[in-house]
Amino acid sequence: WQAGSLPPPYHYEYTITIDSAGQGQIVMVPDYSFSNPPTWTEPFVLTTAALDQLYRLLIDKGLFTQRWQAQTDPPVGGSYDSLHVTAHGQQIAIPSFVLPTQVTAAEDLSAAVRTLVPQNIWNRLNLQREQYVAEHEK
Repeated sequence: WQAGSLPPPYHYEYTITIDSAGQGQIVMVPDYSFSNPPTWTEPFVLTTAALDQLYRLLIDKGLFTQRWQAQTDPPVGGSYDSLHVTAHGQQIAIPSFVLPTQVTAAEDLSAAVRTLVPQNIWNRLNLQREQYVAEHEK
């Protein structure tokens, strides 16, 4: 996920990764890379039930059966995200701006991944980002 075009230090981005054993991590970068910001990494672990539920959602939303396509004229500006999954020897990517018929499924999948990060980690990262912004505002 990346925030849209914002002046430094308001831009930020994060990447969430989860492996097949349920080991996850979120990496947040609180600014553009040219600003040489810190990188904050927070690990977390999913229960087997949560991992199974995620996998069922991936199936239900058509991750493995749809041909995910990017819009030919994506919107300009604003935040965006994408999803990359490796499962059963397949690599599947959901682009940032999918066709209108795929938007709901893509948004549901992105939201599901975000909710797997424990709230206390989100709280800690958001507080660090607020402090970073306060220290770097001009």
